[in-house]
Amino acid sequence: MKIKIIATLLLTTLLLTTPLLMSIGSADANTISNGRYVFTCSKLYSGLCDITSTNGQYRMVPIEDYRGGYIDFKRSWTGKLKISSNGMGSSEVALNLTGTAKPLDDRSFAGRMRLSYYAIPFIPGRISWAKWSLRPATREEIHAGLLNGLIAASKALADERQYSAIWEKRGKEPWSEETLVHYGLLGGRNHGYSHSDVPQLLQWYREGILKVVDNHFELKKGIELTNH
Repeated sequence: MKIKIIATLLLTTLLLTTPLLMSIGSADANTISNGRYVFTCSKLYSGLCDITSTNGQYRMVPIEDYRGGYIDFKRSWTGKLKISSNGMGSSEVALNLTGTAKPLDDRSFAGRMRLSYYAIPFIPGRISWAKWSLRPATREEIHAGLLNGLIAASKALADERQYSAIWEKRGKEPWSEETLVHYGLLGGRNHGYSHSDVPQLLQWYREGILKVVDNHFELKKGIELTNH
């Protein structure tokens, strides 16, 4: 029992003292703030995403999918979210999404969407329906996404070191450590954090909050992180 309590306290301390890259999203019947959310649709994408708003329209961008894409929403006068456009298809198959979601009491949205796939323009090849939802991400989910992204960034950093070594063998000037770190962090995009998070991560590296240990990115742990 003591071990379980201590482990819980350590995890809680880590989550409370680790800075967040993107603010936790906030949604209610009237507003949806910019921030990090969780989008769920078994037939399309399920994971962390960023929501940004412009002139009354909201854009959802997945950050745990290397393929990228987006979904745009508008709010109806009843408070529902309505899909207005998307960029979730591929170069081979176009995808049209339609659907709405109503606001729930727990600051989330839930509804249904229609997915129409087009291999030939204007002729749907396959149509299906799916439930979908959107809710603010928790601090724990944001932190877990960051750690997953840093795992991918560590692999990218190792690759960049190899490229730099090859570059140096050809008589060229090797890349600086910060350049390697920057390229490595870019490699972690859409594996748990977004492109817009990279400048903050690079700043953490300069400040010693994010370190490279044995060619792996590690976040510094400790109470001093509450200042960031």
